[in-house]
Amino acid sequence: MNTVNDYAQTLLHMSQENPDNFPVDNLVGLLQAKGQYKMLPEIIQKYQQLLEQESSDKTTLIVRDSSVITDMQSQLDLHAEQFGTEYKVVEDKNIVGGFILKNKTSMIDNSYRSKLLVMYKKLIA
Repeated sequence: MNTVNDYAQTLLHMSQENPDNFPVDNLVGLLQAKGQYKMLPEIIQKYQQLLEQESSDKTTLIVRDSSVITDMQSQLDLHAEQFGTEYKVVEDKNIVGGFILKNKTSMIDNSYRSKLLVMYKKLIA
């Protein structure tokens, strides 16, 4: 294993297997021992590309607090045909309430913030 892609793939796999123990220190030590430390920026860049590519393939559910997901399940079920039923949940404290669903091709913004903005624009128009 000496290519940038191989190192990046291994790093991605290891970080998914054990997200609490991210193996960057091990990688740096290995690269230094093999005299390949100059490859590190390329490896990190490739790793980030792989991570973005993988996360863009999944449907992301953005909520303020993940504990409210069960309360909004009926609303999520309405979009199951388009987005599926498995989500990568991301908490965003900027969302007042509701949710945002997005995947590679589309997005549904069902957050209170967007609804409030629509009402505000209607009021000032």
